[in-house]
Amino acid sequence: MGLAERESLARAGRVPLVKQARAESLLAADRCVTIGWPADLETRFERFSNTELLKKANSQAMLAQLRRSEIRAIRQVIELIDRYNAGLEQEALLVQL
Repeated sequence: MGLAERESLARAGRVPLVKQARAESLLAADRCVTIGWPADLETRFERFSNTELLKKANSQAMLAQLRRSEIRAIRQVIELIDRYNAGLEQEALLVQL
């Protein structure tokens, strides 16, 4: 099953979203996990974002897939990635600000 088909199923409520590092793993059939991030995610992009993360070929391939997503939560994070032209490592979500 391709990403587009999984996204379609998720929008229909048949396959819930999960937060994963790879675009292919964004949806899971077994259980629902909300894509969540701290309210200060943009502040974390300002402080901790890393432009080197976007230079990797696999990151570019993943972003190309995610840019086609109609899922609002994914689009919001892509907007931050575009605004800062950088990615954010998961450790930046653990730091107390």
